[in-house]
Amino acid sequence: MRRLIVLIIPIAILASAALFAGQTPDITLCQGIAAQIRQDAANSPNDPIAPLFKGDHPYIETPPTTPDIRVLGNSAQFHELFRQKFHPSDAMSDALDDFSSEVMQVFSLPDSNLHMIQTVEGSAHCFDFRFFWMSANGESQPLPNLPRKGTRDGENMICEGFGDHGTVARIAGSDAFVETMWSPEDSNSDIRVVPFRGGSWGPACKVEADFGTDYSVSKVFVPPNGPISDVAIKEVAAEIIEQHAAAKDPKSFTFGPPVPEGDQDNVHTMETLAAKMQRNRYGKSPIPFPAFGHENELDAFQSTLGLIDNYPVVLYGNIYLAAIGRGVIGWRVCPDCSGLILYTLNNGQLQPVGSAIVQQTRGALKSVRATPWTLRH
Repeated sequence: MRRLIVLIIPIAILASAALFAGQTPDITLCQGIAAQIRQDAANSPNDPIAPLFKGDHPYIETPPTTPDIRVLGNSAQFHELFRQKFHPSDAMSDALDDFSSEVMQVFSLPDSNLHMIQTVEGSAHCFDFRFFWMSANGESQPLPNLPRKGTRDGENMICEGFGDHGTVARIAGSDAFVETMWSPEDSNSDIRVVPFRGGSWGPACKVEADFGTDYSVSKVFVPPNGPISDVAIKEVAAEIIEQHAAAKDPKSFTFGPPVPEGDQDNVHTMETLAAKMQRNRYGKSPIPFPAFGHENELDAFQSTLGLIDNYPVVLYGNIYLAAIGRGVIGWRVCPDCSGLILYTLNNGQLQPVGSAIVQQTRGALKSVRATPWTLRH
């Protein structure tokens, strides 16, 4: 029986995908958003995404920030308030029976019959949604769930901690569900739009906005009497981080002149020591970011470096092992800061001799395009 269930689930997902694939994708809403981003890029070059949601008449209208109902951790209270305000039908009551969360909210689009119940769970702030409408007799009726984004459960999550946010919205007069997505690895933004028409969700489309990234050194730390100065590190740190981010294959990344053949053994020793220091039984482990007595100057995301790659570099005639990574707090990755640590070999041990924090800011819009949403596998 268990094997049968396992087989049925993928078949159901593929059948659902086939159903939506059979419908003609309508990317009109996404094309309109892409055109608006191009227009806003001329007026707001630093962030043409934010103006989509702002102003007296935003291009993407979202519900008021104050929800119709908001209850923390009390399902019975939420259900009672919901019954008083939205008069659920039997089907809606059944849909609410297994619905509980630490945070339960209801949002409504102005002048629309589309309403959304939103729950929030966990430290990643993962959202779950239920949708409903009000029938002519004044009862709330459940609506279908959103179409799936991918074939695996994890691909269908919408978590603020991972850079995603979703809400009901009105785009150019049409009701829809809008999900904004960004990655801490770059400055790009994606917008997924699921149109709501005729009481059901249509095939989704996607807007992909690609931006350049500007890099600048915000902090540099060196120990007293170290082999490299803070000025020297500041001159190269942003360039190192930028070139590393641009490398299609991080394993092939290099910076500066090649390491002399006679120093290859020392480099291998440093790489081995770094790999041991940065590894635990679960894989790569974050490490404390060295500030050489100035740790109080580090912000929250700057005190620990994770997602580290190690490379030998020759700077001003000296050989260092450069650890390049992102600021992290647990599983959370800093969206706009990277770190560089320089090591030398001292009595068979790695010794940090300099470090830098490099900030990333969104640069100019490079391209924006609208496409049908492709089911992730």
